Amino acid sequence: GARFHEHLSDILRKTGFIPSKADSDLWFKDCGTHYEYLARYVDDILVFSKDPMKIIECLKVTYPLQAVRLSEYYLGGDFKVQKRDRETQLQYVPRPIFQMYVKE
Repeated sequence: GARFHEHLSDILRKTGFIPSKADSDLWFKDCGTHYEYLARYVDDILVFSKDPMKIIECLKVTYPLQAVRLSEYYLGGDFKVQKRDRETQLQYVPRPIFQMYVKE
């Protein structure tokens, strides 16, 4: 719990990530031409990057990560990828609360 949170924070700082002022579980890194983001919730980690596997591989050196995959659903919402022209955007779309309890 708390020790993992503390330890991961130390590793993120050493690799250039900074916690956001709004949420200490949302980290960002200025890469010059773009930003990379890492969000954590308890023992889940989401990586938003041009090369997310580079960050994942760095974390795997210290942590036995399981179920590394593209996230489609997280904390009550869906991730959607939209491509426009030469840009790719990732959107997080919250599900209405009743949809989470109704089976289709």
